[in-house]
Amino acid sequence: MDDFEVIREIGKGGMGTVFLARQLSTGRRVAVKILPRGISSQGAGRERFQREIKALASVNHPNVVPVYAAGEDGGCLFYAMELIEGETLADYVNRKKLGEKDILSLFLNVLEGVAAMHQAGIIHRDLKPNNILVDAAGVPRIVDLGLALFVDEEGDHPGQISVTTPYLGTPAFMAPEQCGNGGRVDVRTDVYSLGGVLYLLLLGALPYPVPKDPLKAIEIIRTRPPTAPGKLEKNFPVDLATVLLKALAKAPRDRYGTVAEFSADIKNVLYFRPISARPPTKVYVAGKFVRRNWRPLTGVGLWLCLFAAVIIFAFISIDRSRRQAIADRDAAVAARRGEEDARLAQAREAYSNTIAIVRHKIAGGRDGVIRVLSLSELAWARETSVPLLAVSANGTVLAGGETLRAERLLPAESAAVVLRSDSPPVLNAALSDSGAKAVVSSRQSPVVEVYDTATGQGRAFPTPGGLSVMRLFLSRKSAVCLTVDERRHVFALDVDSGEYVMSWGTSSPPYALSDTGDMLVMGESNTTVNVFSSTGERLYRFELSGVRAACFSPDSRLLALARENDVIIKDTHSGADITVLQPLVFAGGDRSLGFSPDSARLAVGELDGASVWNTKSSHKMLENVGPRAPVSRIVFMDDERLLVTGETGETWILDVME
Repeated sequence: MDDFEVIREIGKGGMGTVFLARQLSTGRRVAVKILPRGISSQGAGRERFQREIKALASVNHPNVVPVYAAGEDGGCLFYAMELIEGETLADYVNRKKLGEKDILSLFLNVLEGVAAMHQAGIIHRDLKPNNILVDAAGVPRIVDLGLALFVDEEGDHPGQISVTTPYLGTPAFMAPEQCGNGGRVDVRTDVYSLGGVLYLLLLGALPYPVPKDPLKAIEIIRTRPPTAPGKLEKNFPVDLATVLLKALAKAPRDRYGTVAEFSADIKNVLYFRPISARPPTKVYVAGKFVRRNWRPLTGVGLWLCLFAAVIIFAFISIDRSRRQAIADRDAAVAARRGEEDARLAQAREAYSNTIAIVRHKIAGGRDGVIRVLSLSELAWARETSVPLLAVSANGTVLAGGETLRAERLLPAESAAVVLRSDSPPVLNAALSDSGAKAVVSSRQSPVVEVYDTATGQGRAFPTPGGLSVMRLFLSRKSAVCLTVDERRHVFALDVDSGEYVMSWGTSSPPYALSDTGDMLVMGESNTTVNVFSSTGERLYRFELSGVRAACFSPDSRLLALARENDVIIKDTHSGADITVLQPLVFAGGDRSLGFSPDSARLAVGELDGASVWNTKSSHKMLENVGPRAPVSRIVFMDDERLLVTGETGETWILDVME
């Protein structure tokens, strides 16, 4: 504790006391959790506290609070972690009065953090709203791993992690297998707890009442089914109710096998896609009722048995009709997917048969008969799993994987330049307009790396305050790089000199930087968008809620602000609205907007491909172009071709001149 100055107590629980403190070596404010001397000397308490430290230190994810230091002082175990100045997840949702869609979007971040814990071999066992804090930037952070189990997987899939444990957890969110009797705990235990948390956030009530009497509570947890969401809220979406009840199934085999499966079905609900979960059939529900009430039903006479037989026969008929309807629906979906796959396979086969001609036509700038090409088949992508990190307007590609490398997409025969091969995976990347400069940052790294893509030479510049870089943006025609750290502080870096020339306080998305580096955009909470000059002067303040992304035109005269169902285009000289593009369904993300080189067209990433709009007439010129999936990246190249990348990783080049 010599490196920490304790300021005051901020919380106390059964597994220790949390203090606000200042770390002397760095000057930053931290939270220090201390296990009292009496418990530190006991085997069980000491082992559990050390397991909590090990679990937190093993997970590297922005939605899980990180550990800065740990040790023992005067017989007391302690560890220091990031100070989360926020509120619990439930308090945040209630204060903000978030709607269903915003709650689900926020909860997806929580699922990503829990999935990262499972990948590290950790079962939380005590997920509840009080153990999920939301910081000042609106980012949920998972804390308190005091009951976590750290399991050495030895190569097994995370879904196979399981262990026998005694009665531990918070009853209101505890899975049946946690109620003693040697229950087997695995990742599906956390799925159950997460289902209870989401149920509370959406409906404002627990799935079932949990009394204070431990024996009565255990009996209810083991046997009582959750209250159907439709009984609490009449118009509650059927698919979302099905997802909740699957996560809250009593038997682990009936739940989602992993948090990733749970997350996928929530995205299916958000994007109006078919869910993988199926509502319980009438026969299943009736069987559960009989099992719970077999004693009073034993004395029922033969006439009631006959009546029950008629009812069961009716249930079976209804179930068959439902299954047939589901089968017909799935068959129709499969047929549509089959047609799409056949079309893509035919295009790929045609490309493979004429690959030499296609490369020549790309290099020579002639269109020929080729209109759509898949980057996954071009020569630069030598590994199918190589992620596309950034693309410049002249066709330079920044690709990750085992190594970070830069090369020209066109012509395909250009050689790659390896920028680095022994560093952690890249979290953020950007390229200049000419592709000559590459700027990258790694996960949990307080350093911005700048590379010359022609020579592979690089330099590293630490961030002010030593905080990790969460996002970065590089102006395409100047040396300005915009960085956003883990506390959402914004800094402007001159990549030529390595000096930070300007800084701003706490911000929120969206972020954007003009091609010339003289203007930038940043959000303020979820209701305001500010436009600043490179000198720090605020040029405009727009009262707009729900803005998800922003993008400047190449000449910096236009600014596009994307919301869920429209895009507002503003004049940067006057701040006035020029036009509004609608209707559309924006996919979200900093890279999902892009102006053409002449600023006459705007490409917008939607949920089922990209759309291209005329910025003067507001006319939608093209729709559903590129991968049939939510769009994560859009780049207009110098030759007017449009590059579109979907969430699936599939990237297309399209000729959109016609």
